Amino acid sequence: MLQFEGMLMDHQVHLATRNAQEWETYARDLERQLEDIWGANASNLGVRYALAEQLRRIDPANPLLVNEQLRNCLSDAAERAFFLEGKNFDAARQVGLTFEIPGRPTGE
Repeated sequence: MLQFEGMLMDHQVHLATRNAQEWETYARDLERQLEDIWGANASNLGVRYALAEQLRRIDPANPLLVNEQLRNCLSDAAERAFFLEGKNFDAARQVGLTFEIPGRPTGE
């Protein structure tokens, strides 16, 4: 009986060890994905600021530069579209392409 209990305990330890290894692998993958996301966000931030600076040089009164509420509205609309369309970046991009800026022409 003691031998069976020992075997059962070894099996449980084996399962627990394997489970812990699987979770560790999963956590490392999540950390890698998070690092990739941080990198992409940093890249996007750099591009965003470069574009804003160029716009500021040619059109300092542009509503996207001076109207925080408008920027927030655009940001919220793009985020909603992203999630409503199943985490679809094209949906968010389309919001940016079609968002109406007061006093500015819209693209066609």
